[in-house]
Amino acid sequence: MADKFPNLDSQRGVGKLNGHLNNKSYIEGYTPTQEDVKVFEQLTVDIPPKMKNVVRWHAHIASFTDEEKAAFGSEAPIAVAVADEGEDDEFDFFADEDSADEAAAAELKAKLEEEKAKKTT
Repeated sequence: MADKFPNLDSQRGVGKLNGHLNNKSYIEGYTPTQEDVKVFEQLTVDIPPKMKNVVRWHAHIASFTDEEKAAFGSEAPIAVAVADEGEDDEFDFFADEDSADEAAAAELKAKLEEEKAKKTT
């Protein structure tokens, strides 16, 4: 795909890249790949501000470190931190809290019966 933009050392080549990026975030696909790195490295001219798509894309790719760029497109799994099995800091939204609810309901029922008894006497 990088071969699709052979003249990135000219304004015409940058214009072609700008048209390609008109409705795309990356050179190919939905995440940065090695194709983005190749095209990024081939881009040797100053990007005119009117080439908004290339300016946006270039700034985005430039924001990554060399290490991150080297990992573009790799199938390596993303590292995920896993808590110790002994720790359980999560709140269980579906926990059984019936005893507290039942106590509150019983208290309210007793209060209502008491008020009803007062009115009838």
